[in-house]
Amino acid sequence: MSDPSLPALSRDERRRRRQREQVARWAIRGAIALALFALGIAVGQSLQDSPKPTGPFTQVRTIPPIGPATTTR
Repeated sequence: MSDPSLPALSRDERRRRRQREQVARWAIRGAIALALFALGIAVGQSLQDSPKPTGPFTQVRTIPPIGPATTTR
C-alpha cells in the first residue's frame, strides 16, 4: 500500500533525477579517464628519464687474507 501523505514523484522529477545521475556517472568516468591519462604520462616520463644501460657491470673487491689456522694441543 502507498502512503497518501508522501507525494509521488512526477515524471519530470524522475527524469531530472536520472539526468543528474547520468551526469554524475559521466563526470566520474571522465575523472577516472583523466587520472589514467595522467598516470600514463607519469610512467612514460619516468621510463624516458631512466639512465641508459652502459653494458655489463663488473665489480672487483679485494678479499683480505686469513692468517694460518692455529691449533692448540
